[in-house]
Amino acid sequence: MISIVMPLHNGIEFLKESINSIISQTLKDWELIIVANGLSTAKINDIIRIIASFQDKRIKCIRINKRGKIKALNKGVFYAKNNIIALIDVDDIWMPEKLEKQLPLLQKYDVVGGDVEYFDEHHGSPNLFLGQLIKPMFIWQNPLINSMVILKKENAWWDESWEGLDDYNLWFYLLNKGKTFYNVPEILGKHRIHKNSYFNNKNNKLYSDFKLKIGNLSEDEIKYLESIIDNKEWL
Repeated sequence: MISIVMPLHNGIEFLKESINSIISQTLKDWELIIVANGLSTAKINDIIRIIASFQDKRIKCIRINKRGKIKALNKGVFYAKNNIIALIDVDDIWMPEKLEKQLPLLQKYDVVGGDVEYFDEHHGSPNLFLGQLIKPMFIWQNPLINSMVILKKENAWWDESWEGLDDYNLWFYLLNKGKTFYNVPEILGKHRIHKNSYFNNKNNKLYSDFKLKIGNLSEDEIKYLESIIDNKEWL
């Protein structure tokens, strides 16, 4: 029913914990496609040994020689046998009912995420917008955590020219196609913060430049929009 795609380059030390959180899902009809990208044969063998330890035929590994998260995501979707795609990064974990709670919402929305809590080197939560998501929210922040997202396979294709902003670019592309988004107002997973992870920050220059380009807004207009959203004036 659901194909789970996990791009994997760094973080093999977290793989077993992440897989355990998938196997623990109350919804059991899934396949996990691990796309190892740009790894040595020795590391591939480590991944294979970890997968073999679970003795679960739902878990598969695909190897691509070139490094790149977008290449890995697109390859995983290509091999997915189901029409619903769930994303997870190797360093994140899911709550047991995550998929079961999200799946019914895909009957109304095109992309469904959920709230998370941080763990490891940072704690708390990212203060995401929850419930139905509208375009101004995306201009202010990226309200979706990749590892919490499920979406229809027809919408799951990333532009390789946007490496580093691949998810944000896809969300705007889908928004401009009239697709709908929803964040489950509940903690559905844990997002690991460590030295090699990317901490979602609205002040990051890369995201700021992207917001200016996609939203076609001036910096003053973005500040005004942030004020509106901070005060929840759209409600």
